[in-house]
Amino acid sequence: MDLTLSDFTAQLASAQPAPGGGGAAALTGALAASLTAMAANVTAANPRYAARSDALRALIDACETQRTTLLALIEADAAGFLPLQKAYEMVLSGEIRDGKTIAGILKLKALLAEGKL
Repeated sequence: MDLTLSDFTAQLASAQPAPGGGGAAALTGALAASLTAMAANVTAANPRYAARSDALRALIDACETQRTTLLALIEADAAGFLPLQKAYEMVLSGEIRDGKTIAGILKLKALLAEGKL
């Protein structure tokens, strides 16, 4: 998902099912990792902290890993939620009349496994 922050927040504010809370949380985590890396980079550039350069480099690398992982989770959250939203719609519309029973849930699970949701 390569959206501007403006586009992402507009989609988040819309009635669309995704992005949602999971995507917003992942973005918040990615921003936190970015700010931590920034602080570590500023500190590493200061000669007074030269003795801690290895620890700071490890922190910066860990932050980058977390940042990219969390950004990927924005899309993963949407991809995981959209089939669930479709299942809710099928139950509410009556397309799957027994959606609240074990049989209905199993039918939804089968549709999901077949990629039909």
